[in-house]
Amino acid sequence: DWLAGLVDLIDDLLSDIWVLLHNSAGKTVLLMKEVCDDGG
Repeated sequence: DWLAGLVDLIDDLLSDIWVLLHNSAGKTVLLMKEVCDDGG
């Protein structure tokens, strides 16, 4: 069933994007903390 395969593919893509967004957000927050610690 190609439809089930397509749904699986989209689900995997969404999971990957979600993980990437979380990682990017985490890095951005860490970067901002470092900048603040340096005195702005």
